[in-house]
Amino acid sequence: KDQGKVCDCGKRGCLETIASGRAIEKDVMSRIKRGGRSIIPGMIGNGRKRLSTQVVCEAARKGDPLAREVLLAAAEYLARAISIVINVLDPEMVILGGGVSQAGSLLLGPVRKGVKDYTIMSAYRPVPITRTRLGYYASLIGAATLVL
Repeated sequence: KDQGKVCDCGKRGCLETIASGRAIEKDVMSRIKRGGRSIIPGMIGNGRKRLSTQVVCEAARKGDPLAREVLLAAAEYLARAISIVINVLDPEMVILGGGVSQAGSLLLGPVRKGVKDYTIMSAYRPVPITRTRLGYYASLIGAATLVL
């Protein structure tokens, strides 16, 4: 029985293994190595640029089907996870941070649609889903404020 990919934490099936920046990068590279066609190898060239979520997003914005497919898969899992949180905790808002959130509408659009499809609460009250204005380091800033 497949329980998902092994996470850095040692467990299987964590959201981190599917919807994180590193997971997106690994998925893209795996698909390219298996023969998937993409403009990404040309974008990163001979080591001039490192593969990152930003590169994947740039490729998706340029219409690269492989990049779009990987981002949509990540958005689907993220939408399911967020809908569970909304169904259980009923938050006023969901704020996404980290590198993946920098995908902007490429990710937020499909996530919002998926959450609307999966969330029981959406019939009663829509929960806004946005990305942090604090950028990539939002989690570090939050952790620092806890210490202070």
